[in-house]
Amino acid sequence: MKVICWDFDGTLVYSDHLWSSSVFRALNETVPKHNITFSDIRSCMATGFTWHTPYEDYSSMTGEKWWIFMNRHIYNSYLSLGIEPHLAKMATDRVRDIIKETKNYNLYPDTIAVLERARENGYKNVLLSNNYPDLIEVLDALDLTRYFDHLIISALEGYDKPRLEIFEIAKNLYPDGEYIMVGDNPCADVEGGKAAGMKTILVHKGYCDEADHCFDDLMSVLTVV
Repeated sequence: MKVICWDFDGTLVYSDHLWSSSVFRALNETVPKHNITFSDIRSCMATGFTWHTPYEDYSSMTGEKWWIFMNRHIYNSYLSLGIEPHLAKMATDRVRDIIKETKNYNLYPDTIAVLERARENGYKNVLLSNNYPDLIEVLDALDLTRYFDHLIISALEGYDKPRLEIFEIAKNLYPDGEYIMVGDNPCADVEGGKAAGMKTILVHKGYCDEADHCFDDLMSVLTVV
């Protein structure tokens, strides 16, 4: 049995600086007049997420606890930029709803087709994503959930790619399966998948020596699976 593990952001969908844009929008809606730039927010969002330090063990910080951790980072980022505490709290509380809006996520032209074709071919589709715990709601809203046999999301598992544990969770689903990791991140997806004994395919990011295959589209994945 062939099992395809699909990354989400940058692989099946693309967005315009998702977190930075959401944090900046939450600020603009809460504090219409300020001197903070999008670049300021981008600098703050360049660190602080669990996937920025993926070799840490976050198994005690899943679900709502993940959001407590993340909201603290967003709140402190606003404070560091000079936002008053009560306004920083209000803006922080807006981010979660904004991040889940489906208009933030653009499907690649062949996303649906490749997931459908994979299932028609008898393959198992597994989502394997470094992401927030509410991603399931977004998948439902995008009508993508039905194409997957299993959903593995780092903020629900407590481990982020490329850490081995999150790949082992996937491999335990089908112990006799032949696994292929498809993603856009050379470290999280290619190095992580390779270390877990999976074939690896890099998409949308040019060439990578370590990957077994590299493609600019998704349908080409099925030519080598």
